[in-house]
Amino acid sequence: MWIDSLGRRLVTAAILSLAVGCGTTEGTGPSNGPNPGNPGNPGGTGPGVVAGIVIDAQGAPIAGAKIWVRPALTTGLLEATTDANGRYSVQGIATIPYRAYAWTFMNYAGKRLCLRLGSERAEDYDSFVPTTGVVRNFKLQAEGEIGPNSGWHFGGELRLFVPFAPAGHRVIVTLTPTGPLIDGSAGSVRSYDAREHDNLLNSVPVGVYSASAALVAANGTRTPLTVSTTDQDDYESEVVVRWQTKDSCIGSHAGGPDRAYLWIRNPAAE
Repeated sequence: MWIDSLGRRLVTAAILSLAVGCGTTEGTGPSNGPNPGNPGNPGGTGPGVVAGIVIDAQGAPIAGAKIWVRPALTTGLLEATTDANGRYSVQGIATIPYRAYAWTFMNYAGKRLCLRLGSERAEDYDSFVPTTGVVRNFKLQAEGEIGPNSGWHFGGELRLFVPFAPAGHRVIVTLTPTGPLIDGSAGSVRSYDAREHDNLLNSVPVGVYSASAALVAANGTRTPLTVSTTDQDDYESEVVVRWQTKDSCIGSHAGGPDRAYLWIRNPAAE
């Protein structure tokens, strides 16, 4: 650890396996409860320490994840990187309010994606003061809101450009996974009413999908529409939709992947 000329401390990942070898279980206990390995210490980490573990959807550790411990009311960012066991530790921090964040990079379907990682519990998105030590664990999360009432979401966003729909008609977009999603799950077929979602789908689990669309009348009659991801002369009955991250998402409040786009046409109206 060192302090630069601006007074900001940069903390690299601690190899907590050394602590385990000494008979402790630092970084594995609940955020605000007793740690079985150190029952006299509520945080299990010690005063002025924030530690934890980062795992994927199957519970395997994520090495190289980037951790930010940032003051809630002032400047003084602290950073850490998880070790091969997915563990990190930030030590010697001031007794002021902080929040903890985490991101990771993953290679998926030929693309390198940057992803925001989810906190272990809803209350872990709140600020904390590390007077007795704090545990903040993170996990790869495919969908859902990033913390209560934040307005940010895990997963990908898909912007829809929808043709005119007569009164009583709906434009339904269907996404069918072509393989396992980024979290390793099989995923499922998802259908969205474009109007109900204001033509913006968010919290779509990142994957590779076959996308199609249909105009659905009030009586259930379906008229197939054509779709494109480029708005060029390449409209088809189905197209492949996927996400990517052109730049780093570290420091962003959003889910990480860049927004994807889907243009929809009604050939019968042209």
